Amino acid sequence: MGHSPGLTPRHRTGEETLAEQIAWGPELETGIPAIDADHKELVNILNEVLAMRRDATASNQDLNDVLFKLSNYVCYHFQKEEKLFENSDYPATEEHKEKHRDLEKTVVDIHDLLGKDPDMLNLDEMENFLKRWLTNHIQKVDMSYVPHVAA
Repeated sequence: MGHSPGLTPRHRTGEETLAEQIAWGPELETGIPAIDADHKELVNILNEVLAMRRDATASNQDLNDVLFKLSNYVCYHFQKEEKLFENSDYPATEEHKEKHRDLEKTVVDIHDLLGKDPDMLNLDEMENFLKRWLTNHIQKVDMSYVPHVAA
């Protein structure tokens, strides 16, 4: 029996295990309007990825398109943050940039894997990783630069 062009059954789980959307709240706010706007957009794009699990018509190509969008926005946002670091006394600039490069590589690798061999991609792991990374990075790593770049 063949599969429809949608996400393969291996990649779908029951309604009870679908990833919850990320809610924007004060715990994610840095107090820097441009950065908060970017973080909100990252949350929105990640929520698009999570919504694909609920959409029976979503295809691997749909997911690939959203992951491409996420990858591009991550790079754009990281460049903006790093410009703030360069104009500040933030002591962990290099370590923070390294974390950015690691995530950029991971998102590109996920995107590439989905394009080349979607059956090798575990969507549950991908979603959990991206959700954990985004919330932890904002709440812990990004909050560490706020006192150094906030005017």
